[in-house]
Amino acid sequence: MRANIIYYIIILITMLGAPISILAETKNNDKSKYPPYPDVWGYDISEVTTRDNKSSFSSVYKALNGDIVFEVLDKRYNEKGLIKNKYLILKFFEGKTEEVDNIKTYIKENNLERIYEISKIILKNGQHIESYYSTGGTLCQNNELLQNLLLKGQVKEGRDRLSIHDEDVEKVSIIAARPNISRSIDKEDGYCDRGGPGGGELIYEQLYFLPMGMIKLDDDTFITVSNHLAIRFDSNFKTKFKPKHDVCLSTTNDWCIKGNFFVIPYSIIEELDMKTTKDNDHGVQGLHDRILLYLYKQQGEEKK
Repeated sequence: MRANIIYYIIILITMLGAPISILAETKNNDKSKYPPYPDVWGYDISEVTTRDNKSSFSSVYKALNGDIVFEVLDKRYNEKGLIKNKYLILKFFEGKTEEVDNIKTYIKENNLERIYEISKIILKNGQHIESYYSTGGTLCQNNELLQNLLLKGQVKEGRDRLSIHDEDVEKVSIIAARPNISRSIDKEDGYCDRGGPGGGELIYEQLYFLPMGMIKLDDDTFITVSNHLAIRFDSNFKTKFKPKHDVCLSTTNDWCIKGNFFVIPYSIIEELDMKTTKDNDHGVQGLHDRILLYLYKQQGEEKK
């Protein structure tokens, strides 16, 4: 009788042991790997795609292990036009890039969760980082470099957002440079006629405001992405990402600015905009070119 009881106890322990082991293994596999986050701070996809001026970041996802996964649309062209669209997957913290045949299947099979960029981040100390956009003006084209900025500070009692008019709010602009110069058409009488008869003033642009939205991480850092750049910043707008490309002001590439993104106080933008207005210059083009020259004076070099 005693032997039978011991036998059944052994069987019971064996039966209970299997699911416990499986449960432990499953729990371990589902455990998030990130955070803590490795020392990874950014990517320039012009280095991993076939045509840097035709490739851009598309959607953003979060993997089960906590990694941030970017979908990259790589438009491949030949002399006759578009050949086909290719999709790349970039795993931000793992640092892996792979080409995907069917993006929808890949997302489903890897249980990727779609996430969206946000305009407000609340830090652990209660301060906010917010992206700010102002509207208005008579130009057909928005003056992006003037109308966009980042705010950082403590929200006043009774409010849920920062105010650009608060004196104790830090105002910062993060400006990036496209691999190639873009062109658009503007007209200053409130009527937009992009490329049609009568047209408008032709605008050449290379600089743009980078953080239209932010991807919040769990350590008071955030990722901002646009066009060909995805960069991680800390709460003081600093990053360890080192760009490999420069911005050159001449076709011979002998007058260049080191890097292709820049963090500058918004007060500089306001000062340059005032000079543009004083000189009765075109708002969009005038401010753009003055910022470009400012950056060159700060960190440019003549290559001989």
